[in-house]
Amino acid sequence: MSGFCILYMIYGHISFMTDLLGNFLLEWPGYILFCYMPWFFFKSGMYYKGAVPIQTIRKGVRRLLIPYLVFTLLGCGVIALFSLLKGDFNFTIMIKNAILHILQQESADGNNALWFLMVLFIVNVVLSLSNARKINYVIWLSSIVMASLTPLFDCNPWRWMNVLPAMVFVFSGFILNKNHWMQYRVTFWLAIVCFLIIIIFSPSYVEFYPNVLYRGNYTLWILSALSMIVILYRGVEYFKDSICLKPFAIIGRNTMTLYVCHWSLLLVVKMVADTFHLTPIHTLILMSLTCVVFLPFCQYCIKRFHWEIIIGETKNN
Repeated sequence: MSGFCILYMIYGHISFMTDLLGNFLLEWPGYILFCYMPWFFFKSGMYYKGAVPIQTIRKGVRRLLIPYLVFTLLGCGVIALFSLLKGDFNFTIMIKNAILHILQQESADGNNALWFLMVLFIVNVVLSLSNARKINYVIWLSSIVMASLTPLFDCNPWRWMNVLPAMVFVFSGFILNKNHWMQYRVTFWLAIVCFLIIIIFSPSYVEFYPNVLYRGNYTLWILSALSMIVILYRGVEYFKDSICLKPFAIIGRNTMTLYVCHWSLLLVVKMVADTFHLTPIHTLILMSLTCVVFLPFCQYCIKRFHWEIIIGETKNN
């Protein structure tokens, strides 16, 4: 399932950078994969093994914060390079802007997508502390209530309110997996019924990163996203031995490389496209081809030269 979600995320970022969001031909997968961001938080909760807080912090630094730092610097380097070529580079302003954007938006402009790593680190620590004190259900329910209230507040330009829905999905993944509810047939059918009722009577959607409610009801969006996660998870599990899913399984095992590398690649293509005044469609095609060629190459280089540490892995992973 992670393979589908990471490809859709990159697909969405390409659409965003080429100003082609809103085009039905580009957005139709979102009717199924609208839960792609909740899934990555949910998955983290599923695989939490009950580590004590200090172990969670150490693991989070290695697996989340080191990639965050490395690829933030890489993205800032890309912006600096193009600023130098244009003749308007100012080191002091660049550093100030990077720090300000991290404080406000959880990531620097050079690699906006990395906000997920910072938020996941925070939420994993909260889960670890909560689990140590046996208050998981209290925190889970409290996060649902608080997240549902966030549309009442205008927090721009601050993005940190998205920690609340992140907590909802991480805790949901942990609790559902711990109680083996994901394996029950009744859970699958309840998810289908719940999703259909919501999509028919009150379709709801929240843009996760800015935590903006675009339509419907925030709580119903949480329920519909959880329902679709269960549906897709069970569907992928049922067909996991299908030869058609093998490529997506391979992609799913390398999501971190694709995740941390793709934004900087797209940024380079965007700057080149702007320089040569390419049309949005031509830019989209160029970005897609760049990802197809260079993202596997990035994965090869990381493994070939044993740079696994920069994506939060060890040689034994």
